[in-house]
Amino acid sequence: MATLSCSHPDLEKFIHFKDNDDTLSNFNVSVLVTDAFMQAVGNDGPWDLVNPRDGRVWRTVAARELWKQICESAWKTGDPGIIFEDTVNRKFPFRIKIHATNPCSEQPLMDYESCTLGSINLGKFVHAKRFDMDHFDQVVRLATRFLNDVTEINAFPLPKLRAMNDWSRRIGLGVMGWADALTRLGTPYDSDRAITFAMDLSERLTKIAWETSEQLAEERGSFGGWEESRLKELGRKPTRNSCVTSIAPTGSISLIAGCSSGIEPYSALVWKRKALWKDQETARVELLECPEPLREALGDNLAALFHDPEKALHAAHLDPKLYRTANEITPSGHVRMLAAWQHGITAGVSKTVNLSHAATVEDVERVYREAWKSGCKAVSLYRDGSKGQQVITTAETEKIKNGNGQGNG
Repeated sequence: MATLSCSHPDLEKFIHFKDNDDTLSNFNVSVLVTDAFMQAVGNDGPWDLVNPRDGRVWRTVAARELWKQICESAWKTGDPGIIFEDTVNRKFPFRIKIHATNPCSEQPLMDYESCTLGSINLGKFVHAKRFDMDHFDQVVRLATRFLNDVTEINAFPLPKLRAMNDWSRRIGLGVMGWADALTRLGTPYDSDRAITFAMDLSERLTKIAWETSEQLAEERGSFGGWEESRLKELGRKPTRNSCVTSIAPTGSISLIAGCSSGIEPYSALVWKRKALWKDQETARVELLECPEPLREALGDNLAALFHDPEKALHAAHLDPKLYRTANEITPSGHVRMLAAWQHGITAGVSKTVNLSHAATVEDVERVYREAWKSGCKAVSLYRDGSKGQQVITTAETEKIKNGNGQGNG
């Protein structure tokens, strides 16, 4: 992750780093945006770019012009994302200004600090359209202890990394399989009921994790920086960890677990996955796959779903509202879900706001503004087909690549 302050003199160069879609392809880029900057944008006011070495004003520009450039570049390629610096620092467990996060923005970190991440598969707790909260609580307690143990046996290449690990003992227990859980509950992803449940579950996840961390502190002692922490200032009981929950993207582990990733909606109802057979590169096979709840309803006959999803859902008497894909969820629906999960999480939340190829720069601007107003710590978005290569492509994406799609700025 590369970040730069919204007050840095080189900000305009930074904003446009990835405009040509041929630079830093494996590097995420985000602007550190302050409340003052957002207010200056709203008031169409001036904005000072300041030399970080001596504090002198380098030059003064229109805040709204910088904002426009950020949104235009994000519309073009998905970069830069935004980290709301003041929101992050207000809620950080130490009175230290944070300058960066890990690559997916869910973990603001001090210099040399690390975080041990793990995620609970929410789809496994739904039975007969009911969420087993007691079982969930048990798993949260166990997973919190597990992640804390991992911080103690981790190997670090530098002594300073070990020292910072012991200072903060930061863990980030999160979730995956959220779309699976909602589908099994019969709850549409972008419904008010789903948003309320997300807020409740994020609060419960963090509450149980903090309680477990307090028990661990009684057994083994608090984290090294406890005396200097805001947690102590707030009158909390000593805890073993300075942070307990965070929502990671879970791209790899959700694939292994066979569940939907993180708190994202389904990216597609059916897709082709290319795989190697018996480690021979020449023996490639294409496998049809779909979300697990949908496979349970349709069986292994996925060809009909691949060729005509709407007809296949209708034939199986399935509610299409339960299977809205990422590009079918409104931008506002994505931001509401991001904010709902952030509500109870101690660190940050990784989630992409998916936009259709036809989305405009104004749509990007609305996403970023709404994320700031709703208390999100960071936000990233992606407009379908805006990069030369993307991880997941749909039939609509293929139309865009072939010149049949429409989009405007």
